[in-house]
Amino acid sequence: MEVLQYLQADLLHAFCTELDMPEEVTSQLCSLIDAFKAEADRLEELLPALLDKSRAEAASQQVREIGNLIAPDGLGELALLLTAALAARPIFAERGISDDIFLATMGCFPRFVRESREWTGHWCFDRGFWVWRQISGQLFRIGTLEFELRTLTEEYAAPLGFTPGEPALSVHIPGDAILTTEALHASYAASNEFFMKLQGSVPPAYCHTWLLSRTVHDMLPPSSGICTFARDYTIVQDDASSNSGRVWLFNRKDDVPDEALPENTSLQRAAKKLLLSGGHIGNGLGKLSI
Repeated sequence: MEVLQYLQADLLHAFCTELDMPEEVTSQLCSLIDAFKAEADRLEELLPALLDKSRAEAASQQVREIGNLIAPDGLGELALLLTAALAARPIFAERGISDDIFLATMGCFPRFVRESREWTGHWCFDRGFWVWRQISGQLFRIGTLEFELRTLTEEYAAPLGFTPGEPALSVHIPGDAILTTEALHASYAASNEFFMKLQGSVPPAYCHTWLLSRTVHDMLPPSSGICTFARDYTIVQDDASSNSGRVWLFNRKDDVPDEALPENTSLQRAAKKLLLSGGHIGNGLGKLSI
């Protein structure tokens, strides 16, 4: 596929508009296009690799290097990743994936940009290590949740009671997810329909997240969105010593000291108090049980 044909300012601008990318960021991205011409030979090889699940992760690391040569703060990288996403659009369509799901899936880009702005105070992009999953068609936004098709390793398969080497769906919770029973169950139902149509079967689903931490649940009323989400899972592992969810709970990078963490919600206040006393937020592994 001639992916470089999508490396055009007008195409990129139109795509960013569809995705509701902040206009200030869109303008910066479009201004970079001409600068990539000097890297055309390398990009001709690397950008198509982003569309291939078996090569996408390795290619994304090299794309990051080229992007950072062109522009700082990950914006050069973002321009190239969006170009690859544009090229993925007809491939999604050929697989029978609706344009609504394509656009919802690629909506991760403006969401990540806005999250990074909240964390740092300026426009930047720092999630290139993750989004090759969306571009290569391994992870999809279906309703309020995301579903990543993975091959299970023994590490996950054993506690979940699944078979190693078999496909499974890793459930991810976007920062803007609506955690009501209605929205969650609609997402699971739509996911089942989607994967049945896509590959003729529905793999079992699991989730590994701080939202399944029993420590977190003890700090919340049963009616909370997090507890509502957790009720659909059978928790098979609970790592009470983990703080991997700290960045998401507080919307702050790990280099922010505990003393400076925000206290905007009752959960943040309770979790901050726990951290300052030497405790941990925890993490849980669970299998979907509905």
